[in-house]
Amino acid sequence: MKSKNYIFNVVAFTVLYLAPSTAIAERDFKCGSRNNTCVIYDRGAVTGDKVGFFTDRGELIATGQVTKMHGNARAVQLEQVMGPVSAQAESYAMLDGPSAISQEQYRIYKQPSPIAVGGQIGIATLGAGATAKGYEATGEMIRRKFLGRVDGFARGSLYSFSGTATNVYADSEQAAFGATSLAALGGVAYTLFSQNDFLIRTEAGLGLSYTLAKIDNKVSAAKSEEWGYEVNTGFAPHVRGALMAGYRFDGWQIEGGFAPGILAGKSFTSIGAGLLINIK
Repeated sequence: MKSKNYIFNVVAFTVLYLAPSTAIAERDFKCGSRNNTCVIYDRGAVTGDKVGFFTDRGELIATGQVTKMHGNARAVQLEQVMGPVSAQAESYAMLDGPSAISQEQYRIYKQPSPIAVGGQIGIATLGAGATAKGYEATGEMIRRKFLGRVDGFARGSLYSFSGTATNVYADSEQAAFGATSLAALGGVAYTLFSQNDFLIRTEAGLGLSYTLAKIDNKVSAAKSEEWGYEVNTGFAPHVRGALMAGYRFDGWQIEGGFAPGILAGKSFTSIGAGLLINIK
């Protein structure tokens, strides 16, 4: 096993050292995808030196030790790895030694929790006849990296709408419209700028809703062309997308945005804000 690791390290060092000069110009180090070897381009480093790698947020994501030297290239064998170094490390620095690796001296990188739960609340409109207005309250669970870089989620929502219906055959006749809907769906989400404090999250989901709608306290009227709403009461497909901007704190994030979709056979849009909390 040791001989295999030695061979891999030699190969990794050779490949990284021979990396194109354009790649080297972007950063003064390069790391292998397996998170066990990096090469830094620093003539001041010598064998045995301790090296720390940091994210663009200044978080220590890995530490290692210089094991080989070739020209200005130094192979660093990683010892402590707190996250995906090749994808997230943006800088490196020499460390005094193992005693320097502490939360008091450095912000230590923490892998995001794979599970997050949260909720949102917002105002909503249902594009049925003379557009009804109301609110949306949702609860959500997210499984990060469900499909590669794409997250998966499950969401449950409660919608409530009210408005005024006008008889299309007798404009002077009006009645109260009201609708309540329970919906459940699942889908995928993708986060842009996921390594930054500020981020943008998108969602696309598909599910099922159950809607109870009435006009003048009559379910049949809500379905009828006579009042212009023609809401699909009972079970119907539910489609919901979302575009949200968020800000990440330690272990949780706030976000707000808008969500268009289809509910009870009608288009709807909600604008709201919410909270996501990581489950350790």
